[in-house]
Amino acid sequence: MNSQDKRQYEELLELCTVLKSPDKDNRFMAAHDLQARFKDDKQNGKNVDPAIEKKVCDAFIKHLEDISMDVQTNAIKCLQEVATLISDQNLQTIAESLVKMILDQGKTEDVRGIYLQAI
Repeated sequence: MNSQDKRQYEELLELCTVLKSPDKDNRFMAAHDLQARFKDDKQNGKNVDPAIEKKVCDAFIKHLEDISMDVQTNAIKCLQEVATLISDQNLQTIAESLVKMILDQGKTEDVRGIYLQAI
């Protein structure tokens, strides 16, 4: 791994760490920054390590269950931005997680149901 790839890897990991902040504003902004960085890297032809891609997707899935509706809605927006850039396997994991969340909660009108319809 060259120094630029290592720096990219470390920056994405750092954003994944901030996603767990107790402050909802920090979680919101970290998710937004992470999706923007991930999207930029993928669109510029940079290879994103599959382990990092999985961490990014897992983080957004976790945000779908956040206590803050703002964080949940932001997670949906972030997922919409990266949906065409992630592997089919990660997209399937996201879809399965959304279905499980919707079935467990018995609601289809929430933001998760709307996103599931979009993919």
